[in-house]
Amino acid sequence: MIKDMPSQSVPLLSVAAFSDASSLDALPFFLLGLRQQDLAPEAWELHWCHRGPAEGLQDLLQRFESQTGACLQQQLHCFPAETSMAEMLNPLYDQLQGQALLLLDSTFQPHNSLLKQHLDFQSAQAYSALGVGSSQFHPEQALTLLGLAVQQNQLLFNFYPIEQDYQLSYTATRFHNLSLPRKAWLPIEPGFQSLRFGGWDLGLRCWRAGLRPWPLPLARSCASTLYPLDSLVLNWQNDCQQDLASFLNKHPFPMPSLKLAWPQPDLQLPDLQTLKGLKNTLAQQQHRYCVPIEPGDKQDQFLQQWSQQLAVLWRGLALHSLHNQKPARLRWGFPFPWQGLQNPDPGSLWQVIAAHCPEAQSDLNKSSEPPPHQLAAIQCPEGPFDLRLRQFLALTDHLQPGCLMLMHGQQQPQMQRLAALIQQAYPWFALEQWHESILLCYLGSDAVA
Repeated sequence: MIKDMPSQSVPLLSVAAFSDASSLDALPFFLLGLRQQDLAPEAWELHWCHRGPAEGLQDLLQRFESQTGACLQQQLHCFPAETSMAEMLNPLYDQLQGQALLLLDSTFQPHNSLLKQHLDFQSAQAYSALGVGSSQFHPEQALTLLGLAVQQNQLLFNFYPIEQDYQLSYTATRFHNLSLPRKAWLPIEPGFQSLRFGGWDLGLRCWRAGLRPWPLPLARSCASTLYPLDSLVLNWQNDCQQDLASFLNKHPFPMPSLKLAWPQPDLQLPDLQTLKGLKNTLAQQQHRYCVPIEPGDKQDQFLQQWSQQLAVLWRGLALHSLHNQKPARLRWGFPFPWQGLQNPDPGSLWQVIAAHCPEAQSDLNKSSEPPPHQLAAIQCPEGPFDLRLRQFLALTDHLQPGCLMLMHGQQQPQMQRLAALIQQAYPWFALEQWHESILLCYLGSDAVA
């Protein structure tokens, strides 16, 4: 039996690692990454959350311990194979000692500075924030069409090849390489079966509560196994069948990475045979290496086309999943009429959005609570920064989640400042951005944790 290491001091970081019977082959790589961490052993604790029989994991941990020596403060928590993430994590919260919590998937090998990067980020925060590390494909896939295309549109993993100072989408949140302050913990929603939509739900609720996800490019992890396109497609279809309708019923907002929301009943869905042919074509090309030398060269052009086709496949499969479930409530459509517009002038852009939103308002002063199940849009008024801000603050008590706000003048420093402030401090999210305008969506508001 694995024995818990006695703690000599209170750890600063609690790590929850998830495993199951199918991930045991990848555990040696995960354990090697933990063994090589720069962070001192007494600064962190490890909680294994294992679904399935404990014997396989215990045997592997004992072999690893005998070869390298025991230095980890660790506890093993075993659950039935069908246990949800909520059933594992929510009761575990009271047992954690660290000031911050880090979630890790044991099928990825963590870089030796990953734990320290997360702890340093959380320790430096003046306010609560989520730290999202970078997660790459297996090295053999890193420069393939599949690896590079996913890196561009963020469909599966999070990639940050260089350090960047910006916020992430709420769909960047997943139960791996993710840290948050212990005091800001939000219980995992028990209604979601898949890890993907459970993570997105957590990310969106964190955003509504004032917690923003930020990229940690140097907190790197790497997949221990190859991910063929067929298995990724199958996983995506299963996740959509389990949770996509429930997710959109609970959070009726577009998914930024997929430009996805409820389809209208009369929407012409992509033909299934066409999607199947597209998947087969992409599967045949997925292992092709692609190394663009400069933007716009032949390799880069082919990669951009391939990436767009992959996104079409993902959206098409999701739309069919929604259509087959025949949800009782349909709202919004796909595609949105303003998508694909190239730097439209403010007047024509507002006309497009107003035509799509029957309850569109001309300015903040004329705003009223939009009827249920309808989309409303509001134009931000003219005037100095303080006036715009006061009118914006007076607006939030009268809006339902899903309302849109169109802001013009993004080339002006005061408007850039206002848009940044709204997204940083309030539960609004940028859907689209042009040279002069930005379109924000109201996500609703939750109490700060």
